[in-house]
Amino acid sequence: MKLKDQNSKEVEAVIRPIQKEKMPLKKSGWNFNWRSMASDKSKRFYALLVENKVEGMISLEIQKMGLDKLLFLHHLEIAPHNIGRFGKYKQSAGCLLAYACYQSILEIENGTPYAGFVVFESKSELIEHYVSYGAQYAMGNKMFFAPKAGDALIKKYLK
Repeated sequence: MKLKDQNSKEVEAVIRPIQKEKMPLKKSGWNFNWRSMASDKSKRFYALLVENKVEGMISLEIQKMGLDKLLFLHHLEIAPHNIGRFGKYKQSAGCLLAYACYQSILEIENGTPYAGFVVFESKSELIEHYVSYGAQYAMGNKMFFAPKAGDALIKKYLK
């Protein structure tokens, strides 16, 4: 996938699983201490990388909901230098959201019996931001990406 920097120069980026020791720390300006969260073995952690530098992180988990399962997006964070309108790589969050949707499709293809939704809980101040990506309200701060919205994100950010 390609990201554009603030000068519209395209750079090659990848999203892949990341080892605990390479995860960012809160003391490095991040909001979360990703290394401490990595002790939760029920979650999978992925990093958005440009030239092996972490530009963003997500944590995902398959959760049971009655007889069904769904993909829950626990945490998403972009690198401090990507935040705001003067951020280095503007599409970082979109790429990570699209990747979560992509993972939900892979789970369907691997036989996990759920409909490909990505569910998450948003901070109140970010709800409208997630709506701009195609997320829908569920209840309170719970939101989700339906498969159609996920497909749109994948086409826009990962292709």
